[in-house]
Amino acid sequence: MTVEQSFYTPESLFVPSPDAPPGLHIDALECALARAQAVLLLLSQQYDGGSVDHLGGETLSYVVDDIRGNLKLAQKIIETAFEHSGRLG
Repeated sequence: MTVEQSFYTPESLFVPSPDAPPGLHIDALECALARAQAVLLLLSQQYDGGSVDHLGGETLSYVVDDIRGNLKLAQKIIETAFEHSGRLG
């Protein structure tokens, strides 16, 4: 099966630096995951019954895309570490 490359998102253009040392870059991974977690926390406030103004559909769509993007970056960090070392850990 052939997967066509698209360049519609910032994540599709993400290329790890060839100058980066090999291995799992835990700080970068933790940062990507913390960003996704923070956006999820903000999104959850839309539905907790509080007095927060509700966001429009377009904004919510961008929120979901941001979470997807941060998770894709985390996945790419892990894949890059695996490709360079042949193993994780």
